[in-house]
Amino acid sequence: MIVGICDDEQDCQFQIENLIRQQPFTENVEIILFSTLQQLSQYKKKLDILFLDIELEENSLAYLSNHKELITQLGDIVLISAYSYYVTNSYRIPVSQYLLKPMLPDQFAHVFRDCCQRYQHLRGWQKLRDEYGALWHIPLSQIIMIRSVRRQILYYDINLCIYNSTETSLTAVARKLNPYGFCQVARNVLVHLDFVKEITEKQIVLETEEKEIMLPIGKKYIETAKQQHFQYLLR
Repeated sequence: MIVGICDDEQDCQFQIENLIRQQPFTENVEIILFSTLQQLSQYKKKLDILFLDIELEENSLAYLSNHKELITQLGDIVLISAYSYYVTNSYRIPVSQYLLKPMLPDQFAHVFRDCCQRYQHLRGWQKLRDEYGALWHIPLSQIIMIRSVRRQILYYDINLCIYNSTETSLTAVARKLNPYGFCQVARNVLVHLDFVKEITEKQIVLETEEKEIMLPIGKKYIETAKQQHFQYLLR
């Protein structure tokens, strides 16, 4: 999980980082520090949680309202302020939680736990077996596509390693995984919308950090795929 802290006060950055390290969250947390909104906008990876100081340079809310394309990369936004006034004036951007300075450990723990629970729900996990039969718990965020081959459901991760599941119906899989960002693009193929770079009339382009994958897209799936991709980016 990648957590961003955007605050121009080093003491506040240090306090939030320490509070995060104290939380009983089992997965490794990567913490990225930003001192300016420009640094935040230049960060290329997607953040899962962002702690954002409202009084940063200019009003952070106004900045994000004018850069809506950046919001899709920020995950859960937790606004930090010394003034409760801002709690009622953030309707222009999707904010999940608020923290008032000075931050109390119990309040921080409650907010961070809520964010982590949403993160785990959106991410999801799947029990799958590799080609040697070993059982793995794979996060769905690492699955780029799912294919049905001879009534066998195959999961492909970002390295195109293949895992088997006990499922046999792609329709049932699509229904179950739709809330996690999976979309059907052919009779026997689902893709994770997080990796979609482009959808044309003939193909869908998936992108990871190392490669692009081009797949044919069925005519009857094009419009639905485009709509679901657009909605996914706005979530």
